[in-house]
Amino acid sequence: MNVEVSHEVARHQREVQRKLGRFLFRIQQYERLLKALVSDAKYEGTVDSAEAFRDQRVQKFATKSLGQLLDELRNSYLRSDAEVAASPELSVSVGQDQPVERLTMSFQASMQMTRMTSRAPKQT
Repeated sequence: MNVEVSHEVARHQREVQRKLGRFLFRIQQYERLLKALVSDAKYEGTVDSAEAFRDQRVQKFATKSLGQLLDELRNSYLRSDAEVAASPELSVSVGQDQPVERLTMSFQASMQMTRMTSRAPKQT
């Protein structure tokens, strides 16, 4: 009887360890995806300096934890409906302090989050 119980416990333990390993692997994948998303969400500089700017951002976020990445995503990437409505429209202009011969660029991605309302299922 004890042998059967110990085999059953060992089988359940292996199953829990397998599921935990899969879960940790999935969390690591999320962390890598967030690092890429946050690093590439913003570009700025001249044609010559844009790659260095990106490299600096990749380095900056390389050692961040999943929680720190989520904070960065929430603070710089995700936008609420109110923030989108309040932001001025994008405009392109050549500044007087920048020489026209040099091409400068700035790019920033963001995602608008709409508030979802939950609907109770209709009862028949």
